[in-house]
Amino acid sequence: MPRCAAAIAATVMLAVGCSSSGEDAGAPPTEDSGAQIVERSEAAGSPGQEISLEQVGFPVNKYDLGLGECFNRYEELDETGVRVDETTAIDCTTEHEGEVFYEVNFSADSAAPFPGDGDLEAWADARCYEQFESFVGIPYELSALEIGHFRPTRETWEGAGLHREVTCFVYSFSGDALKGTMRGSEI
Repeated sequence: MPRCAAAIAATVMLAVGCSSSGEDAGAPPTEDSGAQIVERSEAAGSPGQEISLEQVGFPVNKYDLGLGECFNRYEELDETGVRVDETTAIDCTTEHEGEVFYEVNFSADSAAPFPGDGDLEAWADARCYEQFESFVGIPYELSALEIGHFRPTRETWEGAGLHREVTCFVYSFSGDALKGTMRGSEI
């Protein structure tokens, strides 16, 4: 099977095979400083039920998501107990978990050492917060939306790609799915 088809099939199987972890969907996210990974078996349908890629999205690297793109994240444990997560790009008119609203590069040359998780997270939090109101249309403090971001990790910072970009996104703090763009939504 071609690699792309295998990845798509794996995503569909992953989405259908997910089960609830019992974690509070409204709890603050713990990965990627705001990247909420939600197991959504109910969104994907029941095991054995046919679902389309339009329902779960198309597999992407979370660092490749662009402005205005919406996405879902799926998680499961592999046979060895290691957590595997998948990010899928999905049309914003379909229920989704997050929407990218801002991207910014951390200004550091290719030889710069990794600034550390704490410093990078604080920097990313500040940049995303500064852009939130202009995207959603109301101040963050009055919104039902939460800010999340994908930021470089030590591995992506020091790896061959020299990843320096922070991708800011909005999601529902309550864990409810979003529908439609959040641009100017005043939610």
